Amino acid sequence: MIWKKFGIAPEEVHGCIKQKAEKAMGLYAKYRSNFKANAERIGIEGVDTGKEQYLLLSDIDDADFTAFLEGLVGYLAGLSEEISSGKKLADKSNE
Repeated sequence: MIWKKFGIAPEEVHGCIKQKAEKAMGLYAKYRSNFKANAERIGIEGVDTGKEQYLLLSDIDDADFTAFLEGLVGYLAGLSEEISSGKKLADKSNE
């Protein structure tokens, strides 16, 4: 997993992720409607982490993947809430 291999967490590039998501939703009605329809459904309930193992290019430990998935889902839920609330990114250009 790139996140673990390179030590980059989504929180470290939050501004870029949010900016790209907001731009996509601003440009494309399909993304806006999909976001509105699915924002509250973010979660790992019912996800069988071993079911798609055959699709992977390399083996991944189920416990590691579950921990990654839980972290990612938590991040995405927070991002979704932030975008839904219209909260703008803090201007960090002076830091």
